[in-house]
Amino acid sequence: MQIADEVIEKIETAFNIKLCDWQKEYLKNDNVQTINAGRANGRILVYTIKTLLADDEQIKLRDLKRISKKVDKDHGVKYSKWYLKYILGVNKILTQAGLKTRLKK
Repeated sequence: MQIADEVIEKIETAFNIKLCDWQKEYLKNDNVQTINAGRANGRILVYTIKTLLADDEQIKLRDLKRISKKVDKDHGVKYSKWYLKYILGVNKILTQAGLKTRLKK
């Protein structure tokens, strides 16, 4: 799915946030060079949204190894388990906003 401005507006409404310019660029393009480093900057959220909305094969929840490969960085098993819960929460918000994701239960 090409993430257009209309989809970004839906995302902002669904999450009740205003995305930064770099986050919008990251969602719309594959070759964004500037991704803010550090904690609590929204990097994992936009990474997860892009992962869920991408035109790619479905992500199956039953395959934890597959979900673990979708994390933004390898931080170990605890992080992968946390990310599984996180991706489910993000997916729920996106689908409630009427966006089709590639997560398959």
